[in-house]
Amino acid sequence: DVRGEARQIAALEIGERLLRDERVERPPEERPGRAQDLRDGYAGVEQRGDIEVVFGLDPLEERFHLRAPEIQEGGDTESTILRELGLSHPTEDDLPEKRDLHRTSVGVREHRPGVGFFLEGLRVPEPGQSPLEGVMIERFRSHGLSILGKTNTPEFALGSQTFNPIFGATKNPWDLTKTCGGSSGGAAVAVATGMLPFADGSDMGGSLRNPANFCGVVGLRPTPGRVPIYPNVNHWGAFNVHGPIARTAEDAAWLLSIQAGDDPRVTIGRCGDPTVFRQSLARDFKGTRIAWSPTLGGLPVEKGVREALEQSLKRFEAIGCIIEEAEPDLGISDNAFRVLRALNLVTTLGSHYKHNRALMKDAAVWNVEQGLALTGAQIAEAQMQQSKCFERMQRFLKRYDYFLCPVNQVLPFDVNTPYPTEIDGTKLETYLDWMKSAGRITMTSHPAASAPVAFSANGLPVGMQIVGHFGCELEVLQLVHAVELPLSERMPVAN
Repeated sequence: DVRGEARQIAALEIGERLLRDERVERPPEERPGRAQDLRDGYAGVEQRGDIEVVFGLDPLEERFHLRAPEIQEGGDTESTILRELGLSHPTEDDLPEKRDLHRTSVGVREHRPGVGFFLEGLRVPEPGQSPLEGVMIERFRSHGLSILGKTNTPEFALGSQTFNPIFGATKNPWDLTKTCGGSSGGAAVAVATGMLPFADGSDMGGSLRNPANFCGVVGLRPTPGRVPIYPNVNHWGAFNVHGPIARTAEDAAWLLSIQAGDDPRVTIGRCGDPTVFRQSLARDFKGTRIAWSPTLGGLPVEKGVREALEQSLKRFEAIGCIIEEAEPDLGISDNAFRVLRALNLVTTLGSHYKHNRALMKDAAVWNVEQGLALTGAQIAEAQMQQSKCFERMQRFLKRYDYFLCPVNQVLPFDVNTPYPTEIDGTKLETYLDWMKSAGRITMTSHPAASAPVAFSANGLPVGMQIVGHFGCELEVLQLVHAVELPLSERMPVAN
């Protein structure tokens, strides 16, 4: 079963009966009240509170068919529902004893390699079905998770707006005219709308935190090395990380307990015992010292974001936290992020650039060319700046238990806008500039989560970025658990 409040949304006792009975009695086109029937059934179970709730494969597949056409624009929403792959739906005979998540479903990012999965969402030629099994898919399958499908991302997972020429744009479930963020946008939307209990994602400059923020769910960027990455074109890199997206901190911790853990094929890591993430997240926060920065060093932040987060501080104070406005000096992180990101993209996209440049989106071409133009001196300077960012955050957190700041500098914007070009009158130079609040934290290598704590005046989710001590994901999730808005207040209108 799935831990936390999310389990109250899908009850097999009522939900599966509704789904299976109606599937037999009436075709889908004759079921206009299906979503309301499910909500009513689940609400009854929630009120009783006396049965264990499980996400079963059949209810989630049904829910996917109900929700996907509204959220996903264009493309074939059936193309990544992999019913025909026996590998993606393990049976009881496939599972060792005490496999704890059998028949719980999960979604994996579009770019995750897995035997039997096609690599889609790109115009450039790909080898078709992956010959390799990524470590995340290995672990999901070994724990009995049923892989319901792949979640949409931007082309090459670049940018924090989820659209691509194959599947189109993924919309925000709170307002279908807005973006869901990215690059793990499909994952965040699938979780927010109840298509999935949780999903995996990755984060370089905010790709777990940004879409979670825009969709009102939890996204955790772990300490580099906490979750092993394999296969990996750069085994010594600590820039990109993998982690969970879930409705609640408890569910994020539950998925992290599967994602984390040592792997002999990975060169660096501080994985440790992943079962620590299955312990209770409840704790006493009385007297906890927290630093809060509304602009993270003077970055432009939209008024609606600032106002919502200022109001959310009351949630932290209500549990006994002592909040002080303070911030580490991370100004040098912008150059380090720009240089090292470009260098990383030469490594990951260099072959595509060489052979298929004309088929790559403009932002990808620009970023690779930025990396190819770098000098040794620029790279060395960026590496030293990254080290200084880590050390500055380390010193800063000797005085505090946590650091709070905005996840994003803007509210969800129009789904047809590739990226913001200004914030409250401040012009932005590149498609990365509106994400600096996430990128600056990336360069510290400290764990950070987007906690769903507020809504803007126009009803859009606003997440607080909670940064913890190095290697302390459990402590970050504990604070998210303590301050996150009740799940009953985070059910999208479009859901």
